[in-house]
Amino acid sequence: MNKFSEGAALTSVDGFIAYTFSFVAIILAVYAGSQIVVGRQEEGRGRLDGLLVTQVSRTRWLSSRLAVGFAATVVLAVVAALATWFGVAATGSSTSLGGVIEAALNVVPVALLFGGLSVLAFGVVAFCRRDILTA
Repeated sequence: MNKFSEGAALTSVDGFIAYTFSFVAIILAVYAGSQIVVGRQEEGRGRLDGLLVTQVSRTRWLSSRLAVGFAATVVLAVVAALATWFGVAATGSSTSLGGVIEAALNVVPVALLFGGLSVLAFGVVAFCRRDILTA
């Protein structure tokens, strides 16, 4: 396995960065999914009752929760890119900042997919639970 995805060789700086960001994708996916889990836990523990009795609907609450979680995922990807670039620069190697940011943003759709799947999973569970309770 000399090359990663038919791109740069793993022994090069760019190849190592590409390989490393495949693990960053997993971390960001877990983070995006956990944001939805935490939101569901807040609802299940009754912490949202005060908010939901006002004019804020569940849809609006979930939409804002998703927006904040997904924006935080993008910010974390950019922070990972900057940290990687600073680390590469500290070793005396050279790589472009734009290329590293591009590599980081390349894994964001995977993370957002898992965030969306978390929303879908909790929606299906709630729908099935409602059918069981009303039967």
